[in-house]
Amino acid sequence: FVPDARIGWVKPTSRAILEKLREQPVDLIVTTGPPHSMHLIGLRIKKATDLPWIADFRDPWSTMDYLDDFGLPQRTRQRIQRMEHEVVSTADAVVVTSKGALRALGVGGQKGFVIPNGWDRDDFPSPKEIEIGKPREGGKVIGHFGALYGARNPQALWDALEGISPTWRVVLAGPVSADVRSNIDRANLDVTWLGDLPHKEAVRAMHACDVLLVTHNQSESAKDSTPGKFFEGLATGLPMLAMGPSQSDLQALCEDSGVAFVAHGDPEAQRTLRGLLGNWGGASSTFPSAKDVAKKFERRFLTSELVGLFKDTCDLH
Repeated sequence: FVPDARIGWVKPTSRAILEKLREQPVDLIVTTGPPHSMHLIGLRIKKATDLPWIADFRDPWSTMDYLDDFGLPQRTRQRIQRMEHEVVSTADAVVVTSKGALRALGVGGQKGFVIPNGWDRDDFPSPKEIEIGKPREGGKVIGHFGALYGARNPQALWDALEGISPTWRVVLAGPVSADVRSNIDRANLDVTWLGDLPHKEAVRAMHACDVLLVTHNQSESAKDSTPGKFFEGLATGLPMLAMGPSQSDLQALCEDSGVAFVAHGDPEAQRTLRGLLGNWGGASSTFPSAKDVAKKFERRFLTSELVGLFKDTCDLH
């Protein structure tokens, strides 16, 4: 399926929207992907109506790393790139989650806007719920929340924990691939497997940790995006460890936010990680300044930015 498995939606959805618009006109079109087939719907509506159109990319499209796993022929990759180019060149405004994504799309001038992922205050437990959920014994806890698979596997962390594992426990929530489980088993770590959790329950479980781990894919395209869990982690006020590609948007965000960052493949990673874990392994640690940094990523604030863009795009059309 090109560009994705939702391509079958494009024609019937476009027809239905055009029929609806004849009955109930609107001022603006907004499409959000993935799935990026949604932007092809927006493209059709734009051409048919010339309404102002904002294309919102929550993830990369033609540069997404999982496309490499599909073994796509060069002609197919080029077709996806042409689709992406037509969407970006036709839309009145393009929204992405990071500066790197803007560069990757080749969007400049007054057309490209960065509105990052964020966090929702309503998802967070009350201070009393946080206190009740805190473990009373059993050493320090480092937790990862979200999918964990080969491209995100923080091997250096498992190796660093292997020698000091009695001091640390690992909590993993979300799907974990067989190869990552095998790596963890070989390191003989004390792991609690929480499996898939409802979102609010996962956020509550974050607060029972001493350190939060955020790990991003080991790929070129991952340099241009930031995991959504990073922002929820900031909002907890807990110490965080981020691992991902060097010279990435994630690394820059960590440096701006005061979050510890270790690059995948760094020959000094294991030594650096043991030093960090040693520092965090003493008395209870908090990261109060993170909450101040996190305020600008609260969804209420980000939504106000988006509403402002809606108004500006309509005014300029």
